[in-house]
Amino acid sequence: VMLDKVFAVIGMLGLISFNYTQFTFVADHFVYLASIGIFLCVALAVHWLGRRPVVGRYGLPLVTVLACAVLVGLGCRSYHHNQTVWKSGKTFWQYTLKYNPTCWPGHYNLANIYRREWDARRREGIRVPELLEQAADHYGLAAKARTDLHQAHRNRGETLSMLGDYDEGVAIYQRAIMTGDRVLGPDHPDLAEAIDDLGWLYQIQGNYAKAKVLHQRALEIREKSLGPNHYYVAWTLNNLALLYHGDAGATVAQPLYKRALEIMRATVGPEHWIKAMLINNLALLYSEHGNYAKGEELIDRALAHAKKTLGPKHPVLVLIYVNLGTMNLLQKNNEQAHRYYKRALTFGQEVLGPAHPQMVRILEYYVTLLRMTGRREEADREIAKARTLVAQAKAARKQRATQGSVN
Repeated sequence: VMLDKVFAVIGMLGLISFNYTQFTFVADHFVYLASIGIFLCVALAVHWLGRRPVVGRYGLPLVTVLACAVLVGLGCRSYHHNQTVWKSGKTFWQYTLKYNPTCWPGHYNLANIYRREWDARRREGIRVPELLEQAADHYGLAAKARTDLHQAHRNRGETLSMLGDYDEGVAIYQRAIMTGDRVLGPDHPDLAEAIDDLGWLYQIQGNYAKAKVLHQRALEIREKSLGPNHYYVAWTLNNLALLYHGDAGATVAQPLYKRALEIMRATVGPEHWIKAMLINNLALLYSEHGNYAKGEELIDRALAHAKKTLGPKHPVLVLIYVNLGTMNLLQKNNEQAHRYYKRALTFGQEVLGPAHPQMVRILEYYVTLLRMTGRREEADREIAKARTLVAQAKAARKQRATQGSVN
């Protein structure tokens, strides 16, 4: 028992190196080490004062008054800190970084807080990209302060991708994979997460060959490290299946989607939000191969499930509206296709913002319909305007990143 106490004290005082608060709940253990000298000086002063003959019979009362004064002062100081510094995790880490700008846990945790704030506002239907920008900056500073922090690189890449900065996101994901491969090893499931994310980013950019290689590698790592029926395996199967929406779609993609759905039902249950994504993608696959009745049945289920599990303001709904437009376009229901594409554009501007690169992709579907119906000039104007907005937003983000010196 005594040995356990000794090790606990050594850890609290920061005399041994370990991952921040991994083995102790004492988040401010470094404070104790810095306070040893102060406590020792106070104890020696009290001892010296109590032994002085000049103080005489007033020694004990004087020491008591001084001790009470110190306690009152510390109490007032603690109350002030509770109302300011300790008010929330955000104020605590901001205070920490004010006095220790290179504290990687401060940057990493503050970035997580900004991400959670952004998600909470998004659920309310309020778009605040500045919160994501702050999160990306702090993830970058955390990775700069601790270069082997794989998760900071990955999270920054993900945040930049959410902002629509795909080129920078690719570069950061590549850095995350290099770091993870060196620190975690080539078969670690956390490394597979960054690999799968980079594959998805390449897929968005239309670089399908690179995306396929990365998704296959992520699938191999996850099946090996997590088992063939893990939730993350299903996620990678979905990403991989999307690449086969071509000639081989019916024979390759469909079994991948069905396996992913079976894994999801067994691991997270039938009410999980990812079910909407899987059914949505499978619906589009059926429609692309002429089975419109099955496609419509599935996408109606996907839309209802997404609204139920994600709420009415989630970006996933944009994708479902786009697919509804495409399915109607394939059946030459141009009026219905026009209605769904316009809904996707209106809703996308609301939840993603007019300058998000995904808006260009959505507009490209709409522009195809406009050109098919003889409205070529209008189509060209719309696509040019959207690309200009995206370019301006990208330039503004680069300028802010240069000013923040986050590389």
